[in-house]
Amino acid sequence: LPEARYLVLGRRSEMLACLPGHWHFAPAGQLDSASVQAVLEKELHEELGCTWGDVADSRLLALMDSGAEQGHKWDFICWLRLSLGASQVHALYSRAEDSYEHDGLIFVRIPGAAPLRGEVGPTLEFDEFFEQHLLSDVARRALVLFRHMLRDEAWRACFFA
Repeated sequence: LPEARYLVLGRRSEMLACLPGHWHFAPAGQLDSASVQAVLEKELHEELGCTWGDVADSRLLALMDSGAEQGHKWDFICWLRLSLGASQVHALYSRAEDSYEHDGLIFVRIPGAAPLRGEVGPTLEFDEFFEQHLLSDVARRALVLFRHMLRDEAWRACFFA
């Protein structure tokens, strides 16, 4: 988000068969195409209602095994910097095609980031979220990776540019 650096996570609906009530990154999707960008574009639109034009910067950080809970499929872990503010993301999410997949969004503040201004929905500090919420295995491992990356000055410069 442009005014601050937050991670956007969605809580999987209780009506879903796979991992109901677990938090995971939004957008999230499995690599079901040869083009990572094509999958990102599709998931970004379906889950958040955003377009690729809303992405100011993107980086592929890792490919991770989704774990036994999701059949050991490959998930991509990407950093997307959106040109939209948190309130815009929240508004688009409420009208997204697959908004039924989540029963809520949360904005998780990256350590060292400025706080969001105004009402945008629920926000939490990184460590508080990590320690107190039910996460999918791949989301938990991605957050651990992200925390390690934040300790490196080159990566911090990338995330806070």
